[in-house]
Amino acid sequence: MLGSVADTVYTLSMVSNGERFGGAALLRASGLIAFTSSLASSIGPAATGIVVQHFGGNAMTTVLWLMALGFALAEYSGSRRPDS
Repeated sequence: MLGSVADTVYTLSMVSNGERFGGAALLRASGLIAFTSSLASSIGPAATGIVVQHFGGNAMTTVLWLMALGFALAEYSGSRRPDS
């Protein structure tokens, strides 16, 4: 189930990316999203495991909420554009 959430975040990031950029900037931003997604997929489970091991099973819920908050803040800060 959590894998589906990660895939959804990746898809939403790509859609948001396509709405904001075009041309070469779109290609660079898409590459950055793919890189950070791969990095997070590699490091995230190990980091979460360490947190759960040190703080108990309830820490998983906290980790998920922090990730959701981080995504929402990134989306909010990226959606604010100066007036043209």
